[in-house]
Amino acid sequence: MEKMQPANRVDCVFMLAPMSDRYIELILGALDKLDTSRLTAKTGRLGTLYSGTAQDVANGFCGCFALAQDPAVHMTLEAMLTAADASCECNPETGADWTLPHFTADSRCRIFPGKAEGTVPDVEAEAKAAGLYHGEDFGYTVLKGDIADLAAFYGKLSAALRPGDSLQVTLSVNSPTAE
Repeated sequence: MEKMQPANRVDCVFMLAPMSDRYIELILGALDKLDTSRLTAKTGRLGTLYSGTAQDVANGFCGCFALAQDPAVHMTLEAMLTAADASCECNPETGADWTLPHFTADSRCRIFPGKAEGTVPDVEAEAKAAGLYHGEDFGYTVLKGDIADLAAFYGKLSAALRPGDSLQVTLSVNSPTAE
């Protein structure tokens, strides 16, 4: 297994929350179906940790969300991505290429800068450039788009994080709340 350079590793802790009495089936079914061979993956009682390249991690948590998605169930995912300052043992050259199903999801995100020198990406500008911008909500940038486009966006955004920076992400589908 190839050791990744520190700037290329992202850690993501996430939690799926399907609003259904089938939550165990939906969560564990999605975790079971996802090919995580490109990631270091660990699941516990309170969530799942994925470590790997920025795009593989974004594809991983968005893929897990997509695999758990049921059109009749409101579901959210909360994720915290951080730029790691240590290498990990994962192999981005092996495993399946993820092909995400097409459905529209709502999302919001915000970068919490660490103490590293330099600037963090302008999330609003990046979201507008990607055609995903949908407004602001409590200091977060709101996005709306195809889950595959959101995965690509979060891969690009998390690749720009510096060690100590964090990116908080919420995904939501089938919300009963009107816009």
